[in-house]
Amino acid sequence: MSQQPQIPLGDSARLKAVTLAAWVATLGNLLLALIKVGVGLATGSLAVLSDGIDTAVDVGMGVLLLLAAPFAARPPDARYPFGRKRAEAMVAKLLAVIIVLISLQLGWAAIGRVTASEVPEMPGMWAIWVTLFSIVAKLALASNQYRLARRSGSAMVLANAVNMRNDVITSIGVLAGLSLSRLWDAPLLDPLTALIVAGWILKSGIDIYRSAARELMDGVSDPEVYERVATAAASVPGAHNPHRIRARQLADRLAIDLDVEVDGSVSVNEGHRIAHLVEDAISAAMPEVIDCLVHIEPLGHGEAHDTSFGVNPVGECPGNDHINKA
Repeated sequence: MSQQPQIPLGDSARLKAVTLAAWVATLGNLLLALIKVGVGLATGSLAVLSDGIDTAVDVGMGVLLLLAAPFAARPPDARYPFGRKRAEAMVAKLLAVIIVLISLQLGWAAIGRVTASEVPEMPGMWAIWVTLFSIVAKLALASNQYRLARRSGSAMVLANAVNMRNDVITSIGVLAGLSLSRLWDAPLLDPLTALIVAGWILKSGIDIYRSAARELMDGVSDPEVYERVATAAASVPGAHNPHRIRARQLADRLAIDLDVEVDGSVSVNEGHRIAHLVEDAISAAMPEVIDCLVHIEPLGHGEAHDTSFGVNPVGECPGNDHINKA
């Protein structure tokens, strides 16, 4: 059973939470990036340098958060009737592309170091101490970003939090590689560790890209939303067979369309009243819903039109075999 979602913050409170997350991420990562890149260059450790460049990407994420958050918080208007909340997904997608490109560049540099004829230089002890400091600092930053992501429901902040969590894992890998390279007197482990880090960064970028693309293509992160909509709609007396349910993600909010059948003998006013009750029931059960459109049909005639779009309560799409939960 899915966990009941938190009541979304108001636009002003949400903007403050996202802005706070952006400032914390930007300043914290800027300090770490300068330290790690400097120590990586000074000690000759490609793994630490790669870790530092990855952290520099996080600085860019924080800056883009600061730029995109006020735009995404603007209210709907004639040009953007659904608002601008998807600006966050657009930024997350751009960041994902940048992360993928940087990971490929780091991987290529690591391969070049591994296949070089000369033996790599043994990294200095400063590389180990800086990596230890980075792990502790990144744990604190990741915890902060996850907390603010849950509070704000921001895709951008969540992408930042996931990336920082990955940074902790990569830094642990870097620390292991550095320690073993000195313990076994095997400097080749440093570029090999950098190659593994590059692969992990690549996976992180792909995951962020897929999540952002899903939202931009009118997908939802949790397909169970359709069952929740159907359950809420069916709880209204006089509302039957909720079907062709469509949900679109708008950052931390949802816009819902669905068809509901009513007794064909009731008046237009009664059908209209039932439709409003369905909207109220869905909004009460799902606080994240900001817009709900109910189409009323005569009982027994719900499938008399095009069924190419929408999802049935059982989780099957009328025009397809199953929901794609990817």
